[in-house]
Amino acid sequence: MTDNVSYNVGATAMHIDLQTRANGYVRIQNLLNAVNTGSYNFINPQANSQAVLDQIAPENINNATSDLYQAQASVQTSLFELPGGPLAIGVGTAIRYEAVDAPSANSDINGPTQRYFRLNGFAAKGNRTVYSAYAELEAPIVDQFLINASGRYDKYSSGQDNFSPKIGAKFTPIRQLVVRGTWSKGFRIPSFGEANATFPTTGYVSATQGIYNDAFLSQYGCSLATYTRCPSYISAATYGQTSISNPDLKAEKSRSYTAGILFEPIRNVSFTVDYYNIKKTDAITTANNAPAIAAYYAGQAIPAGYTVIPDAVDINNPTARPRIAFVQSPFINANTIKSEGIDFGINANYRFNDDLRVSSNLEASYILELSTTFPDGSKERYEGTLGNYNLTAGSGTPQWRGTWLNTVEFRDVLVSATVNYFDGYDLSAEDQTGPGTAGDCGLSDGTIPCKVSDYITVDLNTSFKVNDRFTFYVNAINLFDRLPPLDNVTYGAHLYNPVQGGLGILGRYFRAGVKVGL
Repeated sequence: MTDNVSYNVGATAMHIDLQTRANGYVRIQNLLNAVNTGSYNFINPQANSQAVLDQIAPENINNATSDLYQAQASVQTSLFELPGGPLAIGVGTAIRYEAVDAPSANSDINGPTQRYFRLNGFAAKGNRTVYSAYAELEAPIVDQFLINASGRYDKYSSGQDNFSPKIGAKFTPIRQLVVRGTWSKGFRIPSFGEANATFPTTGYVSATQGIYNDAFLSQYGCSLATYTRCPSYISAATYGQTSISNPDLKAEKSRSYTAGILFEPIRNVSFTVDYYNIKKTDAITTANNAPAIAAYYAGQAIPAGYTVIPDAVDINNPTARPRIAFVQSPFINANTIKSEGIDFGINANYRFNDDLRVSSNLEASYILELSTTFPDGSKERYEGTLGNYNLTAGSGTPQWRGTWLNTVEFRDVLVSATVNYFDGYDLSAEDQTGPGTAGDCGLSDGTIPCKVSDYITVDLNTSFKVNDRFTFYVNAINLFDRLPPLDNVTYGAHLYNPVQGGLGILGRYFRAGVKVGL
């Protein structure tokens, strides 16, 4: 526009058609028909023709759409000079329309048997328009002190509105030291799936030892002390946790602040330490199902807001109280979700000459607290355990994670070694066995140690650049062939934690290839 004023105008239009195909899922009514007609060979399943298999497990085809249309405009300028530089300001406005139509791939609208067995039937539909205005101010007060302030106002056609401010500051008392910090507020309205799901979602979890009691287990000839001798109906059980949409959900609010330092004692060597503290109020989450589960197995009344659906009885113990098949509960605005921790970093980079460069980068994170406080005042803490068991598919919240990357470049050859560290954790989860049980090994059946060990792997990568278009590479993943530690509680994989173990479960393996630039 001018030397002192600039502007930006943009627009986006997007439409997505998504088709998913699911194969191998049995349609319940078709299977019942095959049982009645005798068309399926249960004695020798391999003798069934492809036509028979296709009849009982027809391909499931589902079509969904989503739309996003957006336009925005902004203007930036400098107002006047400060001792540290120009005072800059930017303002803007935007409008956005978003919609989703994702019908159920497994609806029961035609009856409970006119659907597939164990195929997730989640569905959501909705649309809304968002009107926004925002501004940002950057003020270099002096050469050593910079302040940045911004704010954004959003108004939704569904009735919500919010103002989100943010302020940050950076202080550089000497060249080698930077002190920085931020404070901000934010919000998030319920997603279409949380507020407008037309068919709920169900996730299946293992029924761990800690959810039972001796009185219930005695019906099956075992107890908590002799749990390994319980029948498989109990010891191998799973149950579904069904999350039901809630149109009365409020927007969740957040407050966060950070504080950190960057120290560079010599050129190309730096150390960083950053503290973060994030608190969400009225946070949207699934309900804590532990009270309903405990009440059912104790033979007590189910708390308000929950529905517990019993499973079919055990044929070997037909008079015993059956296990749980499903627990249904709506999404809720939990009181508080808090995340607090520290991030660390060390970076070094040195070039000896035009041919040789060496670098080392270490990053680590430590979780001080990860917790949820529910409307009744109960509080669950997850750090260092398998909690939040439901949300993480039983992979948990290790307190420490880190990577250390070391690289040597000599002319056209690059060699790097990466050390990956994943902290151990206790086999407990307060969202399974109640507040105050973290660290009590409450999910263990006693066959493995209460604390799963730390896990460290090393990856080695080499590459050779032939020219600007061709590069050959060889990678050795998990160089020392370390398998992840045993964990028979998490349900994301068999006998190990898939997040902790990752590709380490494959042991040591090699990859080689060539990258070609066109």
